[in-house]
Formats: sequence, structure tokens, C-alpha cells
Amino acid sequence: MKEYENALTLWNDWFNNATPQAIDEASMGNTTFDNAIANLVNGATRILDFGCGAGWASVIMAMLSDNQQIVAVDQAPNSINYAIITAKLSQQDGKINFVVADDTYLNNVRESSFDAIFSSNVLDVVPEDITQRMLNGFARVLGNGSKALIMLNPYIDSEYAGKGGFIEFQPNYFQKDGNLRIVNKTDEQWVDTFSRYFNVARIEHFNFEGENTSRPRRLFTLVK
Repeated sequence: MKEYENALTLWNDWFNNATPQAIDEASMGNTTFDNAIANLVNGATRILDFGCGAGWASVIMAMLSDNQQIVAVDQAPNSINYAIITAKLSQQDGKINFVVADDTYLNNVRESSFDAIFSSNVLDVVPEDITQRMLNGFARVLGNGSKALIMLNPYIDSEYAGKGGFIEFQPNYFQKDGNLRIVNKTDEQWVDTFSRYFNVARIEHFNFEGENTSRPRRLFTLVK
């Protein structure tokens, strides 16, 4: 899908031009999110941050415990370069192993080798076949009884899409300036997707400071 390939280039270029900054505390300033990620980390010793982007979640998880190993994966080389610097500036680089890889990385990981997975704004910005491959991979590499925490972008309604310049080029797929920006699903549709691989234990909605509260982010806690 050309729109997806365009988006990969867009974000890799964005990270090439962005300046990493230190993360000073294990908080994103929102109680719902902070509690969810703390619960994910609690008791976990090997954590996968898949689609780590800037690396902020890996750094926060590293700050929350001294007894864990974090593997942070992203297919954008400039994203990983950015995340490595972020971790160093935050004095957490010794706890995180950064890997440049796409979803095929999961094929080479030993079964049940992680006891927690975090993924933010990844599954809803890739084509559906890749989403299914990722979820299948998550289920394979996650230990029985362990949890995955999935953060997704807000649902886009037609009014917001029009104002924001998002164009639906096929059902549920929205692009902007030729770049795939979101695969738009309701909470119920995501539950149906996740339930093929996991038990959906919790759905939470929240916003980071300054965001439009009428368009909440989504947090899904999944249990294998």
C-alpha cells in the first residue's frame, strides 16, 4: 500500500529532524495512563516495547523497576537513533536494548519469552494484514497469563476527518497528504480484533494534558 510506505518515510524523516530530550520522571502526567503502565511493569522481568517511536515508554518503564530487561523495536532507523539518545539523556540506556526491525522480528523470538508487551499508536496506523500478523506474534511471544497494554489513537468521526483534512481512501483507512494516518475502528471493532488472540481485560479512555477531551485516546489491557 503506497500510503503506508509513504507514512514510513514521513516518520523516519520526522525523527531525523527532531531533537531528543531527557525524560525526568516516570510519568506522562495522566493518572489513567500512569497507573496502566505501572501495572503492566509490576512483576515483569522482560518487556517488549513494539513500535517504540521516540522511546519515551521504554524509558518510563525502565524508571519504574530495576529488575527488568526491555527490548524496544521500531522499523524506522531514525526513530531508534532518536530513542537511543533519549534513553542516554534520561540515564536509562543500560536497561534497554534497541532494535531496528519490522513485524517479522516477532518470527525470530522464542515463544513465551516476554512477560509484558507495550505498543502505542502502532496497530491502528498499519494495514490490517500487518495488524493481524503483529497480534499473532504478540500472542506467541507473550507468556501465559501475561499482559499486553495497547494504546490507540482517538476514533475519527466524519466531522473531525473533514476539518483535519483526512481522506478516507478505502473503508476505515484515512490518509492525509498521501500518508496513511489511521485505520479507524470503534472500541467494539478493536475488541473483536483483539479477542481473536487475547482476553480483553480492560478498556480505558484518557487524554494527555492539552488534548481535546471529546476525542479520547484508548487503552486496552489484554491478557493471554
